[in-house]
Amino acid sequence: MGLHPLIALVIVHPPMAQSDNSADDLAAQLWAEALLAANLFANNQRLNCLHIKARHGPVRTHFLDLVTGMLDASSVLQISATIPIDRLIGGVDIAASLELGKAVEERGLLAQAKGKTLVTVGAERMPSETAALLVTVLDGTEQTKLILLDECLQEDEDTGVPTSLRDRVTLTVDLHTIPWSIANAVKRVRTETVPPLKCKNDRHLETLAELHHALGQTSLRNLSAWDCIARHVAAIENSDAVGPNHCIQAIKLASGIDLTTALETQDSVDPVPDAMEEDAAQEREPPSSPPDKNL
Repeated sequence: MGLHPLIALVIVHPPMAQSDNSADDLAAQLWAEALLAANLFANNQRLNCLHIKARHGPVRTHFLDLVTGMLDASSVLQISATIPIDRLIGGVDIAASLELGKAVEERGLLAQAKGKTLVTVGAERMPSETAALLVTVLDGTEQTKLILLDECLQEDEDTGVPTSLRDRVTLTVDLHTIPWSIANAVKRVRTETVPPLKCKNDRHLETLAELHHALGQTSLRNLSAWDCIARHVAAIENSDAVGPNHCIQAIKLASGIDLTTALETQDSVDPVPDAMEEDAAQEREPPSSPPDKNL
């Protein structure tokens, strides 16, 4: 299976030779998609919440190093998902207050995280109260980014990340099937990216909206993320417009949904939404001759 053309944008280290093993090829494809997600996260403030599904290990550590390597090291803070609330919001520093004989305010980690990237370990164990505080920071005007490290044990296990945060995830990466031999082949990721495509028309939004409905999605936030990523992928491929394939790729990068299998489980919808089918047909058909200006 050949690698997607977008891989060349993000991989600096020469890609590995193609293997006869289809499992290795699939893992290499998934790893390349993860690297693209890392690149978009680092370069687009609209894509400010990265959900990493992976157990603790060398692959996750290496991927996180690649992500944070594209950011200012001083702007990255790491916390546990079960950190006490008072550590997040701040309060009275009892030890310092007793020593000085007066109340000493301790600045909370959330105040320190504004405008930075917050890495949350064990996001699947996060209490809803902590998630609510992180949502407040994400929705603020300080351009804070959030990385959720989800240590779910199985690839198909329902994540325990609170709904309020899942609703704000803009990029999803699943590293469960990535072997170290493939991950370690990439030493560095480009820090720049291609700006999103400025479309002459927004025909692809109809496609995305129909897929959004077909997949049972309810949040307009992830629809916005799909649009943003689709425009990036189209620009990477030097396309003149956002097509169905770009939409499919965007949905996988944003929400971790593989449309080759997801729609087959939806009994009440057509396998291919009408808008996507029409767009694909238009891509296959040769352009018609321009109308006679004399008519």
